[in-house]
Amino acid sequence: AEQLLKTAADASNLEKELLRRSDISGPTLTVRGDFVTCFCVDGDLLSQWRSYAASGSGYAIGFNTQALVGHNHPILRRVIYDKDAQERLIQSAIEKTSTLFRKVTTGRSIKDLDEDKTLPAFAAFLASRLREFASTFKHRGFREESEWRLIFRGFRSREYMPFLRFREDGLSTPYIPLSLRNAGPSLPLLPILEVCYGPSIHPGLAKKSLLLLLEKSGYDHVEIRGSATPLRA
Repeated sequence: AEQLLKTAADASNLEKELLRRSDISGPTLTVRGDFVTCFCVDGDLLSQWRSYAASGSGYAIGFNTQALVGHNHPILRRVIYDKDAQERLIQSAIEKTSTLFRKVTTGRSIKDLDEDKTLPAFAAFLASRLREFASTFKHRGFREESEWRLIFRGFRSREYMPFLRFREDGLSTPYIPLSLRNAGPSLPLLPILEVCYGPSIHPGLAKKSLLLLLEKSGYDHVEIRGSATPLRA
């Protein structure tokens, strides 16, 4: 919103209207938005074990990234933590969209551009880019996570309501399940390449149990490794 306001200060009335309609900081975000799944590049990071795996007694699963995006058409993006880089990307998207908008709308009114859907189309495009940035920008304090995000952009209309589920965690958190599939029909469902088990007082037992679980489930080509992080400092 801040970048939109800066650009709008010196913009024409037509561009001001484009930027106003592209603003994603309004109340519509409370009922519409993207669904995001987060991944960490490092499969053995102490802060992740502490935060998401009961202080280490869990697993870090490595996936085939091509399979993650191959069936449901989400997008996979690296998270950007540098504030200057974030501002440059936002400004570039606004400037490029505004420049093209000026070329095709010279001498036309807002009413004309609404009637032929030109203004709504440009506003939807710019808002889409800004929503992607909102899903992939994060404070630099989290840069240790070196995160990637799988973003499902399809939740735009009621046609997706049948796929919507809610996780009862006190907030009834909404989510959409994604169908992840391996390349071959005879392979197990999930495209798992690696599993790392967390810091454990019994690493041998943890590895044996994980091997049995994977074998029983049909995952006989998955690499298994234990965390290099000690259970105690």
